[in-house]
Amino acid sequence: MKGRFSSNKRCAILILDGALLLFCLLVPFLTDFMRSYLPSCLLAAYRLPCPSCGGTRCVESFFALDFVSSFLYHPYIFCMILYGIAVVLMLNLYCLWDLNFAKKALRYMCHYKTIIILAAGYMLFGILRYFV
Repeated sequence: MKGRFSSNKRCAILILDGALLLFCLLVPFLTDFMRSYLPSCLLAAYRLPCPSCGGTRCVESFFALDFVSSFLYHPYIFCMILYGIAVVLMLNLYCLWDLNFAKKALRYMCHYKTIIILAAGYMLFGILRYFV
């Protein structure tokens, strides 16, 4: 099978995978850093509904492989983490093994309308969860 991607592009994808893996390994240290040096949420300080409340704890729990508590902290961010993993998987399948179904999946997953719908859903879910 003749691939459409040059070896340089394949190397770039592998470097991206390595960087993502390194980030995943560093998440526990990054969250400790963020808690120590960054201010807390300003919206929560003024008792306003914050769409991302619980997001950091969700990511921490996800990378600690505690999926149940990760989902309970913030279900939408949990789903977005799974969506991001699916996008990276499809990108790898398409770029490294030249699978056509991955190209079609990426076309829909990374379309601007999909991104807008996901962002609007995030804001809507984040605000409505305080009132329902």
